[in-house]
Amino acid sequence: ASGTLRTSPDGVTWTGRTSGTPNSLFAAVWDDVNNVFVVVGNSGTIITSPDGTNWTTQTSGTTDHLYSAFAGSGDIIVAGVSTILRSTNFTSWTNVSPSGITGVEFNGGGYVGTTRMVVGTSGRVYTSTNGTTWTRQGAVVPACITPYWLTSDSTTGYAKLASNQTFTGLNSFSTPLRETTILSAPAIATDADGDHVAATTSGTGSTL
Repeated sequence: ASGTLRTSPDGVTWTGRTSGTPNSLFAAVWDDVNNVFVVVGNSGTIITSPDGTNWTTQTSGTTDHLYSAFAGSGDIIVAGVSTILRSTNFTSWTNVSPSGITGVEFNGGGYVGTTRMVVGTSGRVYTSTNGTTWTRQGAVVPACITPYWLTSDSTTGYAKLASNQTFTGLNSFSTPLRETTILSAPAIATDADGDHVAATTSGTGSTL
């Protein structure tokens, strides 16, 4: 069912929660600065919760679908179709989208060291050092590839890019993009206590 959310204290036993939205949900993140879960989805949906049980719908200022969310360095970045949003308090959202991204679907994002990065269709990769100004990088990803999401290792600063194929020799603006195989969507977030929130378009929670 659309709007499905599930929570778990151990990653094994899951409980359905009322999200308060009928829209499909695609990504979840735990913000350890504001101590809040942030979940995003279709039609500009952003919902937040301090405990994974009680959810509040936030005003995103967009009706574009949102597919990615990540937090760190004092802000939360949300991205989707033709849109990148930023917040420092999870309730007020600013559209920081650069020009020229109409029709681009940003399916994932994360940090490479302290640099924010979003990846999307048509091989698009954008980076930002402050979360506000975004710069398109060169031919980092082959244009025929649709990246699904990106994670980073804070220790090495390497980025891991998940796509529908495996590639080697990808280089980012300063540090290597390490190829990896297909990974699940970044739909599960974990807080400091080890509690989990899963955003899923499936009523069974099997599609995450």
